[in-house]
Amino acid sequence: MRWYLYTVNSAGDPKKFDIKDVQDKNRRVFGTLLNSLIFFKTYAEKDFLPENVESKNILDKWIISLFNSLSFAVSENLEKYDVVSAARLIEGFVDDLSNWYIRRSRERFQRPNVQAEKEEAAQTLYFVLLELSKLIAPFAPFMSEEIYLNLTTGCQLPATAKNDSVHLCDYPEPNKELMDKGLEDSMKTVREIVAKGLALRMEHKIKIRQPLKDLRFKIYDLRNKELLELIKDELNLKSVVFDKTIKDGVELDTEITPELKEEGLARELVRQIQSMRKEAGFIPADKINISYRLLVTNLFFEKWKNYIIKETNAKELVEMAGENEFDLEKEIALDGEKIKIGIKKL
Repeated sequence: MRWYLYTVNSAGDPKKFDIKDVQDKNRRVFGTLLNSLIFFKTYAEKDFLPENVESKNILDKWIISLFNSLSFAVSENLEKYDVVSAARLIEGFVDDLSNWYIRRSRERFQRPNVQAEKEEAAQTLYFVLLELSKLIAPFAPFMSEEIYLNLTTGCQLPATAKNDSVHLCDYPEPNKELMDKGLEDSMKTVREIVAKGLALRMEHKIKIRQPLKDLRFKIYDLRNKELLELIKDELNLKSVVFDKTIKDGVELDTEITPELKEEGLARELVRQIQSMRKEAGFIPADKINISYRLLVTNLFFEKWKNYIIKETNAKELVEMAGENEFDLEKEIALDGEKIKIGIKKL
């Protein structure tokens, strides 16, 4: 209720109360914050130890820069008694944290190429959530306390860095050395290109799980390879190219070759198996065995076997033989073919 009154309109203006708006604020702000906390606690190592890790990952650099810029702007607005602007900036950051940073960092938490990748991501997310709990403390005293205690209780923080309550902590002071306006602007550009690409996919009714050849853009001159990789991954593309000769700002190659179609089917199969994992009540760390039976014709299981195993955290993928016992068994359709899939937790 406090947050609703802070953000619904300018201070002093009449407010027409709407319970649906309050529910929406609760879901979009506090629900998102709690989900971010749950995500961290789910994937961080059990012996996680907070440390000052200087990550080289561009997403980590961006969210740290964005938080320090937020901290600076919030303090500046509070000094002017402009609570509405300060709270709305926090809302925007919560959305950026969940719907871009965490979503684009899932792979590093769930299937890192090396352990250092996960460590950098975990340290970054921990720092942001902890400092964010302090930043929102004057606005949302109970939610900030919930987040802070969840992150510090039982944690090996230095005695000088730990308090019994978030409300006994110093208010965050922005570190201007960690603020990179150029990176923030470039990431904003990346997200604008992604939004245009998603709109083109929707226009041509092409699902995001279907890989496409390339996207070309000319509105912005992005040369950073890591930023281009973000666009490529988010839009499920083989390449992203800056091309000043194209007519429109963003052009998407929508031709689906047989090879691209096959890869899209593999991704769809992975999605359905992941859905089965969730239905069976498995947690991400649970290893499974996958069995399949083709009811019509042979497909591409051997070709995509390693990919399916890796993406579904499976130990093996085998064809069903005789009678089997599974935790969950389903018949699914894939490009008109019927396939029976069984999964069993190890």
